[in-house]
Amino acid sequence: MVALGEKVTIFCRSQDDFHGIFYLTRFKSLSDAGETVGTKEAAFSQAGFFFPYLIKSQGGIYSCRYYLDGKGYSSHSDKIYLNLTDPSLTKPFIQILNADHPYFPVRCEGTKHHLTFALMNSRQQIGYMAAEQGEKTVVFPVSSLRLKEAENYTCRYHQESSPFVWSVPSEPLELPLR
Repeated sequence: MVALGEKVTIFCRSQDDFHGIFYLTRFKSLSDAGETVGTKEAAFSQAGFFFPYLIKSQGGIYSCRYYLDGKGYSSHSDKIYLNLTDPSLTKPFIQILNADHPYFPVRCEGTKHHLTFALMNSRQQIGYMAAEQGEKTVVFPVSSLRLKEAENYTCRYHQESSPFVWSVPSEPLELPLR
């Protein structure tokens, strides 16, 4: 995740001794055909695409390909996700609903409808869920079997209309060990 207004460089590289043109493509979804957002002449088999000030529309899925004279285009590279954080979005609220269950129901709540939430532990995303129509909350059932050590959990959300622009994380919540 990169904050809005920050700068980032996406590098395209070829394993071959390459002296052609790199094309950087942004996809709005995995089913999108993509849009070329930049072209650069390769230098030492790579090219860097610099974004000096990230804005919401630059979030997305990026991939590179290159063009060799007489040989055409390469296939697309592996895709990378450029997810942005927007500090103007209200921080979500997180809580344990009932610690007496065989799992810990962790509730994440936002202030608007049509939100999709991600539940994060100290190291990675462990849940992803959209709120039901007309709701502002989701409940993640976290199995006590997954809790090997006490960890902090947070949640964040994105709006349906901006899937690559996320809120800042909630305050951390430490789930008790059993």
